[in-house]
Amino acid sequence: MFSAQVSCDGCHTKSVEVLESGVAFPGEKKLTAERKSCVACHGKNYDRMLDDWIRASRVLVADMGAIVASGEAAVGAGPAKSKKLAEARALVADARANLYLLKAGRGAHNIEYAYKIVKAGYEQVSAAYKTAGVSGAPPRPAILASPSAYCLTLCHQRVRPPRELFFQEMEVRFPHSLHVEDVGIECTKCHSPDRHKMRIVTKSECMACHHESRDIDCGKCHKAHKALYEGTVKPVGVSPSPDVMAEAGLACTECHELKKGTQTVLTVKGKCEECHSEKYGKMLLGWKEEITAKENAIAVGLEEAREYLDRTEKIGKNVEAEKKLLKGAETNYEIVSNGRGTHNIELSRELLKSAQDDLDRILKKK
Repeated sequence: MFSAQVSCDGCHTKSVEVLESGVAFPGEKKLTAERKSCVACHGKNYDRMLDDWIRASRVLVADMGAIVASGEAAVGAGPAKSKKLAEARALVADARANLYLLKAGRGAHNIEYAYKIVKAGYEQVSAAYKTAGVSGAPPRPAILASPSAYCLTLCHQRVRPPRELFFQEMEVRFPHSLHVEDVGIECTKCHSPDRHKMRIVTKSECMACHHESRDIDCGKCHKAHKALYEGTVKPVGVSPSPDVMAEAGLACTECHELKKGTQTVLTVKGKCEECHSEKYGKMLLGWKEEITAKENAIAVGLEEAREYLDRTEKIGKNVEAEKKLLKGAETNYEIVSNGRGTHNIELSRELLKSAQDDLDRILKKK
């Protein structure tokens, strides 16, 4: 905020009476920060992030206090009997000075720096133990448990990154939430722990997990595709069944040539023709056109149905039955859209027909 030239009264906008001595005397007025200031500039959930920062600041002070106390007990007091012990005490003294700064500065004013103070304090006191030849170590704060812990604890627990990003230099759409929530990749595997938003992962590192081996478990990332292909989806009003290719035991890599990079219907078309004949390649393209046309029509119908039900409910009419139909249509549509309908053409046709039928039942009442 300081770098953005936000002044103190940009956040501290509410005048309150001072109740105890500190920067002012009891009875005087001071400006306190208001949560609405966060929302006004940044948007929803930033006020809750401030609450997290205030709580985290108290925890960081307590953690730093425990670290310093541990260090002081380890190196002792009185005349230093050796140069090494003097060096160890100097390290602990630096940590003590940083603890004073952390307390007085109120960590919420710069939560990232507050975290770095605690991290540095832990490292200083750990070094003091080693320098003094003392066994053991200071208590390790929970926020230092992993390089990514502070990302979620301090910020991204409230304000989540976009679910999908586009990497211009790699020309790919990147499903961020899948990598973080489903696969469990640490933030610092791809991002610098020292510079916010800085991406450090390289294309070659991405490819170490993707498409380098025919033995790769495609379904670990492409869950929706695999579920549709194998018929393990959970639709509404339709009994799922696997695609004929899945029943025949064909793996993903028998249709998808991984070394060819980005997979499209055109790259797969060649595999159809290689195993069958040219007409099978044309058939795949026909399936793609059919599914796309139906998906587009249903997407329009879903928006129309949502708007109609919202308007109808506002005038006091009961639309619970129609909402149930809409939910079913959305579920079946998303199964096909997310799983790419050509992975199971027969089931996709059934799902899209069911979705369209449900929408027709809703919209005929308009």
